[in-house]
Amino acid sequence: TRFSAGSYRAVSRAVGAVCGAVDAVLASPFHPLPFCLVRPPGHHACYEGIDVDAGGCGFCLVNSVAAAAAYALEKHGERVTRIAIIDMDIHHGNGTQEIVQRLERVERERESGERGERE
Repeated sequence: TRFSAGSYRAVSRAVGAVCGAVDAVLASPFHPLPFCLVRPPGHHACYEGIDVDAGGCGFCLVNSVAAAAAYALEKHGERVTRIAIIDMDIHHGNGTQEIVQRLERVERERESGERGERE
């Protein structure tokens, strides 16, 4: 994946769009469902960026969908208890899978730590 002078701005806007969509949906039950068609794509970008096993990231710099999921859980955790990510691409979103598995592991560790503190 190559970077250019506009890459940071493009990635910032993509992540901002999906996080803004999360806020919009949760702000009002009557808000129309947003659809974010953002570039660069993101489902190959892993937690550390590049997938060391697969090599490149398929032009994916930041995983926008995983960022939105993490944002929803962090900012709206009292209302958001589950998230479904549907990847409608023709091939596997390895980065999304890796990030979600890592988030699940962190959440389990956080919950077990909180239970341990209460006991």
